[in-house]
Amino acid sequence: MASNLSSKVRQQENQQGGFTYERHEVYEATRIDQPSKTPDIIKIKKQIVSWSNYGYSEPSDEVCREIHNLSQLEDCRSTPKLLGYAVRKQGSSDELPGGYIAQIVMQQVPGENLHGFDTFTKEEQNRIRVAFIEIMG
Repeated sequence: MASNLSSKVRQQENQQGGFTYERHEVYEATRIDQPSKTPDIIKIKKQIVSWSNYGYSEPSDEVCREIHNLSQLEDCRSTPKLLGYAVRKQGSSDELPGGYIAQIVMQQVPGENLHGFDTFTKEEQNRIRVAFIEIMG
């Protein structure tokens, strides 16, 4: 069972590939085989336009960087734990046949969602900054 938290389109650039566009979707999902109190997060990053350098077919640097960073920070309590990922080429019935699609599954980090941080009061923003500094210290 999953619910869509966000969906957006972003331009990606790469020195060899030029530029492309990805659709980013984030879902909150509950595993039916191992239910838990907190849902997991599934990120799907799908190439929707061919790279401007047409011979290039690799995933964006952002996809590779996110997977690498999550795998390196597994022991950090303030980052999500990587549960699994898959990067593959889209099939003939997908949006961009031959383009890449990445699925990244991670645990949801406990705490407050900071979307809209700029709308918080100065006091709330400062409280969050202090807490962040303490975590990083």
